Amino acid sequence: MWSTVGCDFRVVTVEGTCIKPVCRTIAASTLLSLREQRDYLRELVMNPIPFSETPAVSALLDAGMPHLEQLHIGMKSPEPGDDPRPLITFQLPPAKYPALRSLVLDNSAALVTPSLVSHLWRLVIKGGVGFTQRLPLAPFLDCMSSFKCLEELVLENCFSPPVEELYRAPRSVLAKSRIIDVSLEDHPATISQILSSVVLPSNGTVRLIGNLRGVSSPQECFAAFKAMFPNDRRCLPILQRLVRVDVYHAPEACYMMAKSEDEDLFDLELITDALHIPSLKSVRGELFELMVRGVREVFIDSPIERLSFLGDIDYVPRTTWISCLSQFPRLHELEVDDVDLRASPEEVVAALHTSTTSATLGTRPICAALDSLEIYGDLPSVNLFGTIHECLAWRKQQNSKATILRNLRLSLYSDIPVSFDLFARYKQDISQLAETRRVEVIVESGRRSRYY
Repeated sequence: MWSTVGCDFRVVTVEGTCIKPVCRTIAASTLLSLREQRDYLRELVMNPIPFSETPAVSALLDAGMPHLEQLHIGMKSPEPGDDPRPLITFQLPPAKYPALRSLVLDNSAALVTPSLVSHLWRLVIKGGVGFTQRLPLAPFLDCMSSFKCLEELVLENCFSPPVEELYRAPRSVLAKSRIIDVSLEDHPATISQILSSVVLPSNGTVRLIGNLRGVSSPQECFAAFKAMFPNDRRCLPILQRLVRVDVYHAPEACYMMAKSEDEDLFDLELITDALHIPSLKSVRGELFELMVRGVREVFIDSPIERLSFLGDIDYVPRTTWISCLSQFPRLHELEVDDVDLRASPEEVVAALHTSTTSATLGTRPICAALDSLEIYGDLPSVNLFGTIHECLAWRKQQNSKATILRNLRLSLYSDIPVSFDLFARYKQDISQLAETRRVEVIVESGRRSRYY
């Protein structure tokens, strides 16, 4: 008998009868009753289940449900102070689940087999945090070639730490998968091995979250971005279609997110010890500088035309901006945003006032195709607008193909009011260099807020 605890249920029979309404919190139920009806169940959702009921749930699942198409099991998350325990892992005998199409497991897992996963269209396993033992990766990798019907794959912290010897074993690769929605959160090396076992479609959504809890080194963190890629980047044909990259590092998140023209998404994110800790501002700044410097290395095979940077730009010197931007000759749009709106954009402006030389195109301004520029940050002096005007006027003069910017936005912040006459003159000069423009000074002392 199930203990008297609140639990969300959805139970649908093969005739379409909903025994318990969706998301209705009930006081109690019996697993015995479900076992008696197991031959007639089409959908079953139980979440959250107390840890104490694990044996009863296991017995129900071991018995099998021949007509079950959707199964969602959610175990209750460990409470602070609970004794450490392994991740609960259920057995789902494939012969007893011939109709299963969707399998969702929260704070729990299952030992999957090729015959079990071969007809799934959805597989979600969320292991949670705080467990002492998780799934072995090797048996899961052996199943990847059987994901021929799978369209959605979500795996979060459900595998044991990677073992180097494991990755040397050759495995067959699923060449034509249908998985258009992928979300993986785990150790970067684990993510790499999963992706190395399948060729994903060129469209869809791919989210990769590297779990680096316990790590704050900027060098180790940046290396993790690249470590999540498969051994053969051709397993990710979406890379060939990405045209926009957002490089973002704020106290609450660290990621590089890319999109195609059709809004297909490829997202690389890190969970590190440098997040959410004010005293580690310099660590975040150093990592952001590495992200700016290495964004082309990460997206080496992508035809990037739009770049957006949000982070502590005070840590990014002119040489880094030049090194970064010179690798994107097709760049049309650039956005640079200081995370605290306290750092001046002088270094990136100076980088844009730089020439590059190539054998085919000769000497041209860096990012010669640039026609949209947005900058947000601090205004140390109103004369910065003069520097920006000189840069843009020089680019217009040097680049015969780009006579004017299509879009320009400069939103700079100051603690004190600036000279109105001087600012008005600079604004008028700059406005002549763009079709659509917004040039503004926002006077705001203390903590600064975004109005865009």
